[in-house]
Amino acid sequence: MRPTKPFASSVSCRILVVLALTSVAASAAVAAPLDLPVWVPGSTVQAPCYRGDVLELRLSPAAARMVLPRGAGATRARAVGRLGVAAVDAVALEVGAIAFEPEFRGESAPDQPGDIDFTAFQRVQLAPGADLANALARLRALPEVASADPIALMPVSALPNDSLAFATWWLYKDQPARTDIRAPEAWSIE
Repeated sequence: MRPTKPFASSVSCRILVVLALTSVAASAAVAAPLDLPVWVPGSTVQAPCYRGDVLELRLSPAAARMVLPRGAGATRARAVGRLGVAAVDAVALEVGAIAFEPEFRGESAPDQPGDIDFTAFQRVQLAPGADLANALARLRALPEVASADPIALMPVSALPNDSLAFATWWLYKDQPARTDIRAPEAWSIE
């Protein structure tokens, strides 16, 4: 009977664990195929579908600080062509991203490390003809990106059943000169 070598077996166990974790991380980076059709301006695709001209990007905390350092004030309201994160900007150029826009305007970086960082969320405008699935997969593979998600368009089939929904003047104001947002008309579009 041969004696076992504890060092060799512990090293091989560590290698197996590293390989397993690497394969899990690699499979997480591979995007699942889109489960809804993709709508682009001018197409006849009906909801439910994904918008093919825009996606949502959530940056990692470190990348978000590169875009908007702590103490720099609130996010700006205008779209920009580059974020200032080299890897994200390079992939964005390759996949046809033409503009980045803060999803939550006026937000500042959180003071506490555990708080949600709304400055990390960006809307990415894609050029006409850009492949949404490819853009999502390429952006998700970057360590600077926490998530990249398509934006779904869902049909609305009924008015809200909230008895106070129309007690708010901005949704519906029953007067000859309506100054509301005409919510009932928007909800009843089929």
